[in-house]
Amino acid sequence: MRHTAVRRGAPGSAVRRAALLIALSLAAPAAAAAQAPVTDTIAEARRLDDSRSFGAAEALLRSYLRNHPDNGDAASLLAHTLYWLRRPAEARVVYEAALLRHPEDITLRLDYGRMLMDTNDRDRARELLAPMSGSRESRGRAEALLGTLSYWGGDYTTAVRLFRDALRADSSQREARRQLAEILTLTAPWARIATALRHDDQTLDRIGGDVQAGWYATPLLALSARVRPMQFRLGDTVTRTLTLAELGFSDFAPSARLETEMSAGMLQRSYGSSSDWVGRLVLGFRLPQQLTLRVRAEREPYLYTLASLSTPVMTQTLATTLDLNGSRGWLGQAAAQSERYPDANSVTTGYAWLLAPLLYGPSGELQVGYSVSAQNASQSRFELAQTSQPFAPGDPRYSTLGVYAPYYTPSNLFAQSVLAAFALRSSSGTEFRASGAFGVRATDDAPGFQVVSVASPPSTTVERTFQRRVFTPWNVRGSLAATLSEGWRLDIAGEYAHTAFYTAVTTSVQLTYRFVAAAKRRAERY
Repeated sequence: MRHTAVRRGAPGSAVRRAALLIALSLAAPAAAAAQAPVTDTIAEARRLDDSRSFGAAEALLRSYLRNHPDNGDAASLLAHTLYWLRRPAEARVVYEAALLRHPEDITLRLDYGRMLMDTNDRDRARELLAPMSGSRESRGRAEALLGTLSYWGGDYTTAVRLFRDALRADSSQREARRQLAEILTLTAPWARIATALRHDDQTLDRIGGDVQAGWYATPLLALSARVRPMQFRLGDTVTRTLTLAELGFSDFAPSARLETEMSAGMLQRSYGSSSDWVGRLVLGFRLPQQLTLRVRAEREPYLYTLASLSTPVMTQTLATTLDLNGSRGWLGQAAAQSERYPDANSVTTGYAWLLAPLLYGPSGELQVGYSVSAQNASQSRFELAQTSQPFAPGDPRYSTLGVYAPYYTPSNLFAQSVLAAFALRSSSGTEFRASGAFGVRATDDAPGFQVVSVASPPSTTVERTFQRRVFTPWNVRGSLAATLSEGWRLDIAGEYAHTAFYTAVTTSVQLTYRFVAAAKRRAERY
């Protein structure tokens, strides 16, 4: 019986072993099949992304996530795909939902933070990235992105610190090193020498020099010194000289979004009162939407008429400007200004202009726009050119020609102009710019003199009169900037302008050296 029992059990065990082997052989492919879709789907979606088949990648990932909503890699890749499809709002919804399911996913946070940076939601980007600063898991990547945010916001001091921290954690981060080198290069000490020539049809000629040097105490605080000697020729014989010397600084406080610029100095003349002081203060507040509100107070010499180079004139200016420096080539400015003169007269100015990009890219841009401006003086300083004459008013030989003395005073001037600007850049660092404005409508009250006779009692006087005038102001500018070698930059510029007052041509040449080699060596230490 025992032997028989053993014989009966053997076949049953063989059957069970066979069944187990069959089950195992079927289970192995099934288990592999259960894992394969995850890997294969994401790999295929990445391949579609790389081949720029974003629509196909989106359809594949959405289908997969309907059945596997907890897969963070698939959700992150879908959000990335939607961003490349230029649907950032939908990408943001996917990212936020994935973060709720995977709040500790470092890669997800970094990817989402990068997208928020690119779409200018910098506050939310900082909120996501700041908790990861100093984390071993992120290996400095969070610091690199936060450094980029500070760099874009103009906070160079914080950006330098964060980029250094990022490179200490992972020295292979080339983008962080590149941006650190850019900041250190931009804030390297510099020296500049320039000369400029100006001629107008009064006739007044000016040749000037300009020597400057600057040093950054911090990446945001710059100190500078400047000396500007100038020589003027009035007509063919008379010359005048003037020298300006100034010290200045500029700073930016990121937390207050406050720009500060201040300079002060002395001038020395070869005519009139020999010395005087000059000063300038500018406060700027950086607003949202890439706008900056600036207030400027300035005391400087007026040097634009023949008479002002015999009778010294110092102006006090108070101005407010709103500047637009938008993304992709949008530029604009609106301003209101008041200039006070020593004789208690004042000139008020208001203007606004806007340039819109027609073409925009890394190699250059083409912009067109429009401007309006208005100017008016409280009192006219248009005087007889010959105040003392051997002939009486009414005599045909009596001259009623007039000049502005000692400074130009516009009267109810209003102008509208079309604008155009063009820029072309090369990979070698050379940049050519050209711009121009053409007045489509411009009017003012042009001053003149007429002889008036009175019958009783008989007398003859000369009176200033104003006549409405239509004129066409215009100007063209051009500049060429070239990188000669590491640290050396050459700038050449010229302008031709026709205004209600004069026609003038200006040319300038400027050579700048920045100590960039030392800055790059500092960046490579990390």
